Amino acid sequence: RGIQLIFPPLDVHRFVKADRTRVKQVLINLLSNAIKYNRQGGTVEVSCQGSPDWLRISVKDSGPGLTPDKMTQLFQQFNRLGQERGSVEGTGIGLVVTKQLVELMGGQIDVESTVGVGSVCWFELISASAPKVAADENQTEAMAAKR
Repeated sequence: RGIQLIFPPLDVHRFVKADRTRVKQVLINLLSNAIKYNRQGGTVEVSCQGSPDWLRISVKDSGPGLTPDKMTQLFQQFNRLGQERGSVEGTGIGLVVTKQLVELMGGQIDVESTVGVGSVCWFELISASAPKVAADENQTEAMAAKR
């Protein structure tokens, strides 16, 4: 469909308190929706902003956008917002599961949308310090022996 994906480079590495696999699931779902419900030749842009307390990851699309009425139905199970007869496949549970995953990791998720412009789906997770990697004893001994 000619969708351009934009991933601006990050200037600083950030860490969050979260499950790596679940964060991947959240991102895949948000990216999938941004592509599926976009327009031909549209764009999808991923961005990150943060503070010492949280990190926000946003997925912005150039699709048709959602009306305020559809926005109120967005996180309802099996509600495809009128796309049931459309060409885009889906079950209507992706965003519900995504919301549950984000909230189970202590975060929050929401969507902002403008009809005719597109939507931005974002989620925030709690910031964390860089993980400390414990070296395996055998690795430590092998590294010492090389010196």
